[in-house]
Amino acid sequence: MFDPPMEVLAAIDHITHVVYQMGQPQILYHSTPPTAGYLYQMLVLTGPEGCGKEELAHRLCQDFGEYFGVGSV
Repeated sequence: MFDPPMEVLAAIDHITHVVYQMGQPQILYHSTPPTAGYLYQMLVLTGPEGCGKEELAHRLCQDFGEYFGVGSV
């Protein structure tokens, strides 16, 4: 109870993250562009765990929602 194993902490953290993500608005785009000559612009955020990628993505969507949306694999 006072010193749980790392696996238990990781599981609790994962559950918290999943529940939090379910409450966030997300935009899903069609995977097919309108015409064959049109390409979607994509911004990929990479970096080590805990550096703020998710916070940046949400902030971009909040401040510039007409240009950015969140997609997942």
